[in-house]
Amino acid sequence: MTRPSLRHSLILPVTLLFVAGCQLSSTPSVPPPVVLAAPATSSSAAVPPAASAETSYVFGWGDLPAALARPRGGTTRGMSVTLAPGRTMPLAEIVAAPDAFARDRAAILAMAGDYKVSFHFMESLGFAPDYQPARPYHSWATEHIRVISDTGRFISLQHTLVMFFANPDGTASEPMVTKHWRQDWTYEDPDLHTFRGNATWAHRRPTAAEAASAWSQAVFQVDDSPRYEALGRWEHRGNLSLWTG
Repeated sequence: MTRPSLRHSLILPVTLLFVAGCQLSSTPSVPPPVVLAAPATSSSAAVPPAASAETSYVFGWGDLPAALARPRGGTTRGMSVTLAPGRTMPLAEIVAAPDAFARDRAAILAMAGDYKVSFHFMESLGFAPDYQPARPYHSWATEHIRVISDTGRFISLQHTLVMFFANPDGTASEPMVTKHWRQDWTYEDPDLHTFRGNATWAHRRPTAAEAASAWSQAVFQVDDSPRYEALGRWEHRGNLSLWTG
């Protein structure tokens, strides 16, 4: 497992967060194992078009030679996983919440759990006329999300990747733990740390009307440096809870 597979993952500033549809891994006596393939080396990052006429469609590029379109990655073997059945929607804790503030909190806290997540890296644009895209890279992992702080109006969720690899004799390796990103939620946040581009951030103080009944989501990188922060409101309709930033 090498660090670049995480460094190049993109946690983009999403405007919609859905608390629905994710499959949670079970919690057997042995922690859920996972495979996370190592990225290709620099010598194989770009693959020239194959001579074969076989093609495969890649979003943003159209039909490409199959050897170029095929995802790259290592051949690390992971142990099998058992997925828990999906939760009944809407969540009981959201339905039972006495007010909007409690419903918002329930939706945020419901993100905690163990998830099977996918990492898909694919170039979609090249600026040079003769540019050849690198082969896509795809892997998956088990991501644990834990509540590390909850003071009522502030909730912090830490993401951690925990991986078990299959040894040649079929036994499971010792766990490999990799700290991932973190999301902090603040109710009626009076001070936003906003990204301004070119590796710079600045404080922005929203008006009272902007902050009223709103939650900020601040996202931090694996080294706890800031990534972005946005202010938005939760909406709960039927079996859907969404936050728009």
